[in-house]
Amino acid sequence: MLFAEEKLLQKNFDVVYMISGEKKLAVIANKNLHLKTISLYDLKMIFLKQKRVLNGVSLVPINLEALNPTRKIFEKEVLHLSRNRLKEYWTKKHYMGVRPPIHLKSAQSVLSFVTKVDGAIAYIPSNELYKIEDVKNAINDK
Repeated sequence: MLFAEEKLLQKNFDVVYMISGEKKLAVIANKNLHLKTISLYDLKMIFLKQKRVLNGVSLVPINLEALNPTRKIFEKEVLHLSRNRLKEYWTKKHYMGVRPPIHLKSAQSVLSFVTKVDGAIAYIPSNELYKIEDVKNAINDK
């Protein structure tokens, strides 16, 4: 595979939410979720694992690593929770059998995961989307 991950599997995801301005990030979802947009409230419920199914598909929320600047923006702008409050939240949920979303190291690994896994939803720095478009344009120009 590898030719820019085969154009990210023909871009098997949709951009469903954007935070613009200084704190730029994009929320992406696997195409099988059939989303074109999503509310901030639904995003919060998904990433706090209070909403587990959408459009008949089991959700797989993906975080970036804890110290990633994009994750910090997501937690502040979408979840409206500090790092300490999130730790408390997940400690309580752990005893109820609920695990936090899995985390991946890089935006590229998140993109790859979302394109391949049904129900995956994640956030990435929005500039990563432009890199995909640059790859697609370079391929189309050939």
